[in-house]
Amino acid sequence: MTPIRQLLEGFSAWSTFVDEATAGAKKVGWEKATTAVVFYALRYRAELINLKRTGPLTFVGNFGFAATK
Repeated sequence: MTPIRQLLEGFSAWSTFVDEATAGAKKVGWEKATTAVVFYALRYRAELINLKRTGPLTFVGNFGFAATK
């Protein structure tokens, strides 16, 4: 298991969302994990999706980011 912050390091623009995403993960019970998936410019709305909450991945939240050049 790896700390969430460390998992996010290296994603594009990671430094612009890492604090908020790490706090969001902690809020839902995740301080360490084995995998992180980041989708950019995606508006995720759980109310529109039939979720299986027992799946291997957990949605943590939507977090803003600043695009880098």
